[in-house]
Amino acid sequence: MYQEKEIDIHVKMRFIGYYMSDDQFMRTEAIFPEKAEVLANLLRVTFETILENRFVDDEMRNVLNGNTVFILKGENGRLFGYYPKYNIARITNVHYVKPDVTPVSNVYKRWFYPGERFHLYRPKN
Repeated sequence: MYQEKEIDIHVKMRFIGYYMSDDQFMRTEAIFPEKAEVLANLLRVTFETILENRFVDDEMRNVLNGNTVFILKGENGRLFGYYPKYNIARITNVHYVKPDVTPVSNVYKRWFYPGERFHLYRPKN
């Protein structure tokens, strides 16, 4: 079983992909619900800064506003899930099924700490 000390939600993370469909859902965190709620609120702040950024392309903006579950990877190798539509985060039992996951564009694979601004810059032409 999980040890409390094993779960660190204050690690650098990056997007690796997302699941998106009309009937998409994600269950709430069952093992560490308090930590998941803290993480969800931190990720909400970061996601808001992405939507505010003028360099976000239309495709990613649609994904961010859609019925989407994002899979993030911590620098410690742990997978995290985030469902912005309902502000739900998962920190245990997050599954990455490669054929079902749409990878994010490399421009969005930069490292960030949850709760901090996500920096995007003008794409180079």
